[in-house]
Amino acid sequence: MKRDRLIVEVPVWPRVANYLNGLLDFANGEADINARDIGFIIYNLVDTGLGIPIQKPHPGPVVRFRLPIKDELGKTFDGQSFGITISETNATRFNRFVDFMMRKELFDRLDLIVKRGENKRKSGKLKQEVEDFLEQYQIDPQELSYDTLIKDYQRRRKLDKRYAGKMF
Repeated sequence: MKRDRLIVEVPVWPRVANYLNGLLDFANGEADINARDIGFIIYNLVDTGLGIPIQKPHPGPVVRFRLPIKDELGKTFDGQSFGITISETNATRFNRFVDFMMRKELFDRLDLIVKRGENKRKSGKLKQEVEDFLEQYQIDPQELSYDTLIKDYQRRRKLDKRYAGKMF
């Protein structure tokens, strides 16, 4: 029987694993991906023909993606003989990218709260939104804390204001 999909395992940080579980549909611990979703990133990080797994065992979770051998956009993998792998460097790149996407989603929510002026209320709307986000994706507060996210958000807002002033 000819296989129409190849499997690649990507070691991820625990918060990235939780975020991906909230975004993608994992059946039997694997997610089908293609070039229309997060798969375009995986396609660019996968090494074909090496057959060499990651050297160090990764202490965190591993996410399994099923890639089509030939995608509808023309990307093909000749990984049937040697298998497909992802290097440690590329796994780190993937983790950083997904972490960036995760923070961007949260910061967009916080921007909306600030634009509405809801952050000035005494109810602590920003804090509640960050806590809801961490709970939604089941992210451990010790791994990624409220203070870290708020400081990162404030840093980003300050940079946005600085660049907006230079552009206009």
